[in-house]
Amino acid sequence: MRQAQRAIRARFHKLITPYNLTVAQFKVLQHLHWHDKEGGLGICELSEHIGLANSTTSGIVDRLERDGWVVREQSELDHRKVRVRLREKGRELFKRIPEEVEEFWRTTIGRLSAKDQVELVNSLRKLREVMEQPTGPSYEEIHEGQRRGLEAEIRAGTRRNLEEVFSDTLKEIGSLLVLARKAEEEGHFESTAYLKQMAAEQVECAFLMAKMLGYVDDVDVRVKELIEAKGTSAAIKEKAMDAAQEEGCDQVAIFFEHIVEVERKHRRALERILESRG
Repeated sequence: MRQAQRAIRARFHKLITPYNLTVAQFKVLQHLHWHDKEGGLGICELSEHIGLANSTTSGIVDRLERDGWVVREQSELDHRKVRVRLREKGRELFKRIPEEVEEFWRTTIGRLSAKDQVELVNSLRKLREVMEQPTGPSYEEIHEGQRRGLEAEIRAGTRRNLEEVFSDTLKEIGSLLVLARKAEEEGHFESTAYLKQMAAEQVECAFLMAKMLGYVDDVDVRVKELIEAKGTSAAIKEKAMDAAQEEGCDQVAIFFEHIVEVERKHRRALERILESRG
C-alpha cells in the first residue's frame, strides 16, 4: 500500500513539476479554480479550505502572486476585504490539466486489464466500507466513561487531584498547539493535523473536568474574570516591555509590544461577548 501511495505521489509530482509548483501551491490554485466564478476567496476562506494557518496560506499566496499565478484584489462587495483570484496564467493551467490528468490515469490505471480494473474498483469499495465501520468504542462511549470516572472522583472527595489534572491538561493543550504550529512551519502537515487533533481531544477532556468542578456553570462570571485577567496580564507584559527597552533588548521589547496589543484585543472581544449576552 505504501509503495503504491509513493508511486502515485511521485507521478503527481511529475505532473506539477513542469510548472514549478509545490503540492501546497497547487492545492491553493485548485481551490481558487473551483471558486473562480465567485470571484475567488479571501485568505481566511482559503485557509479553511486547505487546512493551514492564515499566515502559512498568506505566504503561499505571496509566492504565487510573485510568479504571476494569482492576484489580490479588493472585494467588490466590501472594499475593506481582499480576495485572491486566479490570473489568466492560472486559468490556462486548468485548461491544460484535465488532459494531463487523463494521461496520468491512462498511464497508471489504464495499463491494467479490464478485469483488473474492475477488481481494483471493487477492492477499493470494500476497503471504504471496512474503514467506515467502527472498530472500537465510539467517541461518545469513550467520553461517557471519562464522565463516570470524574463523577466517582468527585464523590471520593478528590477535588484537589482533579483540579491538578485539569491544570495539567490545559498546559498539555497549549504545548500540543505550540508543537502543531512548529510542525506546520516546517512543512510537516500530517504531524500538524495529528497534533491539533490530540489538542482537540484534550479540550473535550478539559471541558468535562470544568463541568465537574463547576468552572463553567456561570459563563458571565467566567467571562468577567477573564476580562480582569487579560487586563492584569497586559499590565505585566507592558512592564516587561518597558524593562526590555531600558536594557536595550529591542527585539524582545517589540515582541512584548505585540503580545500586549493581542491581550488588549482579546479583552475588547471578551467585553463585546459579555455585552452581547446581556
